[in-house]
Amino acid sequence: MYEERLEKELRDFFLAETKAQEPDFKWWDKTISNITGQNKRNRWLGLIPKTRLAWVFLPLLLLFVGGTVYAANTVIGEFSRN
Repeated sequence: MYEERLEKELRDFFLAETKAQEPDFKWWDKTISNITGQNKRNRWLGLIPKTRLAWVFLPLLLLFVGGTVYAANTVIGEFSRN
């Protein structure tokens, strides 16, 4: 009796979990198009900032890189003069 009840509970739990994990109906189409390469995106689109915070940090990053290049240029120029 206990085994039958346990088996029924496990079967019900398994069925509930498998139904919860079913993919949406467009999953197969999206997967096939990704495999065949129909949904290829441009590589540069991944570098475009997507949030406001990223847009704020972008000019700061550019200023930092520019300042580093300017400072390195100055230091290398001083070494080359001596």
